[in-house]
Amino acid sequence: MSAATLPLCLTIRRLVPVVTPMTGWLVGRFGRRNVMIWSLAGFTCATWCCGASNSLEMLVFWRIAQGGVGAPLVPLSNAILLDSFPRRQAGLVTSIFGMAVVIILPGYVIVKLFMDNVEISENLTKNPDINRAIDLLIMSCNSDSKRKSSC
Repeated sequence: MSAATLPLCLTIRRLVPVVTPMTGWLVGRFGRRNVMIWSLAGFTCATWCCGASNSLEMLVFWRIAQGGVGAPLVPLSNAILLDSFPRRQAGLVTSIFGMAVVIILPGYVIVKLFMDNVEISENLTKNPDINRAIDLLIMSCNSDSKRKSSC
């Protein structure tokens, strides 16, 4: 697999949000608990199969499967959170849930620093947009450290 085919494999999962609007129907038909369990199990299995695939076709297939079975997870998680807390705390709860993106970002920075310093193959580069943003963040931190400030 060449580096030119990686964007196809990475963006193909974004083409499967067709299942997200079906979440309400799936919950009504099978129940919230069953949909959540099967989505988590399916997403985990599809992720493992993505890592174990040895051809581009298999990787694309498992990325589509990953997007399809993982699509109900976010709306279902939001619904569970909003049902678990009083209505007056809805803004607080959803903002804390949304901060997961901010908490995950340092992991990307650490991986990017590791990849740049150890010179790992470019095939491990996950998301070019995030990598560009992290490169800018690292460069700004490096330029700030030269001026005696910390990032």
